[in-house]
Amino acid sequence: MSRISADFTLALGIASVLTLWPNKFREAVSTSPLIPKVEHRKVVYEGYFDVQVEMLSLPHTLQPIPYTSLLCAEEATVVIAETEDGRLVVNKEYRHPSGLWLYGFPGGRLDGGETPLMAGTRELREEAGFEAVSWHYLGTAFSLPAICSQKVHYFFAEKAQQTTAPQKEPLELISTLLMEKKELLEAIRAGAPTDGILLTALSFLTLARQGT
Repeated sequence: MSRISADFTLALGIASVLTLWPNKFREAVSTSPLIPKVEHRKVVYEGYFDVQVEMLSLPHTLQPIPYTSLLCAEEATVVIAETEDGRLVVNKEYRHPSGLWLYGFPGGRLDGGETPLMAGTRELREEAGFEAVSWHYLGTAFSLPAICSQKVHYFFAEKAQQTTAPQKEPLELISTLLMEKKELLEAIRAGAPTDGILLTALSFLTLARQGT
């Protein structure tokens, strides 16, 4: 069979499948967005993060498909803190799943009743021992949308200075560094292990400065 004949046969086959598809599937493909229907959900593990399995129905599948996700705190905050001499407060933190010490910024999930700003102020103080004079909201992004629904708020804090000793939790293995932005970017370019949330934070800061 020639290449042209094979392509023509394939096209006819696709056209036949399209003709046989249920109307609701063709309608779903032509309209957006498509949101799967949750048929059932169950928490299969409870811990610091709960693990949930949902059965999702989609118009192009015959049977529901299992989807596993983490039940995280709904909101978290990350802080880019800058000292009066222009250096950034950077965490070098051990992240066990990676087995590496990663560059990151202070931050964490919101405690009960906290606003994002309150959480940012607390996390900067607890993880690094710093407080800042002026705070600016940068934006919000979903950090790990494939596995959890957590929304992260980003702040830029100016005139930061150390006022107390850090008050870290037992598993918070953190070394606080003061780095010029240029120095941090050079380390990232050189391949230094980096938390992706830090890169999102720097992107938000760049966007904010471009708008001023």
